[in-house]
Amino acid sequence: QTVPAGGTIVLTGAPAIRFRVDRLYLVPTAPGLIVLDIKVGIVSQTVGGAGSPVESFGPQAVGSRMSGQTLDPAVPCTVLISNPTAAPIGISGNVIGKADQ
Repeated sequence: QTVPAGGTIVLTGAPAIRFRVDRLYLVPTAPGLIVLDIKVGIVSQTVGGAGSPVESFGPQAVGSRMSGQTLDPAVPCTVLISNPTAAPIGISGNVIGKADQ
């Protein structure tokens, strides 16, 4: 997906089975994006504030494991991402965790 200049997007995924988020990977095409919130269902997994640089969730990031809540099937996990820069930036992401069957 692409985050427009000065805009925000929501990345959304929903598991087919019970699943607990352990790690979120985000890979932008350029620096500058900010993660404003991560939610499991309607429950925020972040502490309020100005957000975190998306690079905090990059593949090379250290200490970025999560102990997120368990998602039931079809309950969405969402990531709100802002682009305060003057150019659009592409982003892709992936969630890794444990299935709870």
